[in-house]
Amino acid sequence: MAPDKKAQSSRTLLWFSGALIIIGLAIMSPAGMLASMVVAALAALAALLLGSGRLRIVAAVLLVAALGFAAMAYPQFEAEQQRYLKR
Repeated sequence: MAPDKKAQSSRTLLWFSGALIIIGLAIMSPAGMLASMVVAALAALAALLLGSGRLRIVAAVLLVAALGFAAMAYPQFEAEQQRYLKR
């Protein structure tokens, strides 16, 4: 893959990851938020592996943010699943 295509792919993954983080924060369901954050983290990880220089720094920041929000949503997700199982 040519270097310019790698950079473009990395930028696209960064935008995708950032959009998923924003969308995930707007989702009221803990399961939806968790799923959105996990996909955002995977996109940021791919951008981290493909990117270089500043793109890697931005990817690392988005990865940490997505993982932090996912960790924050997990207890709510687990409680929601326990309520679901009791039905």
